[in-house]
Amino acid sequence: MSNSKKRNNNNALLVLAGIAVGAAATYYLNTTAGKKATQNVISKSQELGSTIAEKAQLAADDAKVRANNAIASASNTLNTAKESIKNQSASLMETAESKVSSFREGINKAKNSIDNGEAISS
Repeated sequence: MSNSKKRNNNNALLVLAGIAVGAAATYYLNTTAGKKATQNVISKSQELGSTIAEKAQLAADDAKVRANNAIASASNTLNTAKESIKNQSASLMETAESKVSSFREGINKAKNSIDNGEAISS
């Protein structure tokens, strides 16, 4: 027998085996046990779907909480930095005002000394 005839015979046997298995499955699924098995598969699939949906919702809720915590933490850090800059700015302003005041006092002393004809001393 040639190779092509062997292949054709093998293919025909596979097709017949597929038909037989399909027929047996159809017969089984129409029996009481087959209907119970089908209903069991449907029920388990629905349970699995519900479980997946619940876990996805829990994961989404957890992600939302984590995101809100991260936002709150960033906001607190930003507010702390803002207060620090504000305090440092106030301190720098006080120092600048003190230096300007000392400079004005020096100018006034120098004017008074010049007006009185005195030697300028520091």
